[in-house]
Amino acid sequence: MSSEISNEFKSQSKKVSQLIAKSWLANDPEGAEIKRVIYGRNSNEIKEMFKKYGVDLERFFDPLKIVVDWSSFKGILEEEVVGEVIYRLPYPPRPTEVTDEQLEEWINNTDTNTQYPPHPYIPLTAC
Repeated sequence: MSSEISNEFKSQSKKVSQLIAKSWLANDPEGAEIKRVIYGRNSNEIKEMFKKYGVDLERFFDPLKIVVDWSSFKGILEEEVVGEVIYRLPYPPRPTEVTDEQLEEWINNTDTNTQYPPHPYIPLTAC
């Protein structure tokens, strides 16, 4: 993977983590819609929702199937069938250790040098 593609992939992964954080906010209508789509577990709907927010993982992996992992804080890319990439999207229950302020700080982080959430209980996505 070239450096440019690697940086773009990291940027996309950060956006996914930020979308998860947004979905954990109790009074955020956009977050509620993100949560609804993730809870639906439909790979194509999740991919379309991601695209709505500027995330196109199929640019890197095609075909791509998204499976929601309710028990992990870390996303995983794997190949189950030759040529098919499975993205295990981490979506654990929101930990009580994470405040709305910490989530909002991460959601609003636009620093391209910051790739990982500042709190260990905010999920990492794929890198």
